[in-house]
Amino acid sequence: MEVFENAAAFARAQWGIEIRKQHGVPLRVVKPEEIRQIEPALGPRFAGAVFREDMDHVVNPLRFSQAIAASIRAEGGTFVQAEARDIRAGADGKKRVETSGASLDADAVVIAAGAWSKRFARQAGARVPLDTERGYHAMLTEPGVTMRVPVKTHEGGFFLTPMELGIRVAGTDELAGLKAPPNYKRIEPMLIRARRMVPGLNTNKLEPWMGFRPSLPDSKPAIGRAPGMDGVYCAFGHGHFGLTLAAVTAEAVCDLAAGRTPKLDLAPFSPQRF
Repeated sequence: MEVFENAAAFARAQWGIEIRKQHGVPLRVVKPEEIRQIEPALGPRFAGAVFREDMDHVVNPLRFSQAIAASIRAEGGTFVQAEARDIRAGADGKKRVETSGASLDADAVVIAAGAWSKRFARQAGARVPLDTERGYHAMLTEPGVTMRVPVKTHEGGFFLTPMELGIRVAGTDELAGLKAPPNYKRIEPMLIRARRMVPGLNTNKLEPWMGFRPSLPDSKPAIGRAPGMDGVYCAFGHGHFGLTLAAVTAEAVCDLAAGRTPKLDLAPFSPQRF
């Protein structure tokens, strides 16, 4: 649910809400008096909201990842824990991935290294202007309140999300590359507004975090064949929507690797578009 503190901002947002509805997004405009029926933890300070009732969210990313890994192992997949360093052509048409351990030969290689994909893509002939949008969150481990649904503040531009381990306050967008140290001061403005939004919210016990969103200038991912090496495929650059678009990206790349035509038109996402 996206909440608006300012009535004028809520009014200006209506055109965007209508456009999303026209494209089949099931949104419901919520009156001020209805907001706390959806999320009782919120205070009575909002001019309106928009709510998507069919929305799901992951409450524990670690357990979610572990479940995916277990499913892969059940299908016969294996995991190699090592640092990937280079991709190069191997013998007999194979592709070779050099790692901090052994060299790995494969019929197909997918570059899905997130914010670290740029170097591998270049080795495979794809020169993409990949950069990072660094995001921050604070996991409130003893929030003192419970929440039912994820809430985005329109004015603040961040989310409060109920998780298994507490309430996660997450957002911001920092362009600082891969090497700069985290600037956890960026979390404090979110906490100040979060306390205003949710009466009784305890922000004293928290675990700060910073992560790298792999992003491209046109806000679209790079999905498709690498131009300089047969059997190498790009699947990175999803920005703020990595988890959301992971499954459809995986399906498209699997189709390419298997010689099938993907259901998704990949032309707008070509790694060669830059």
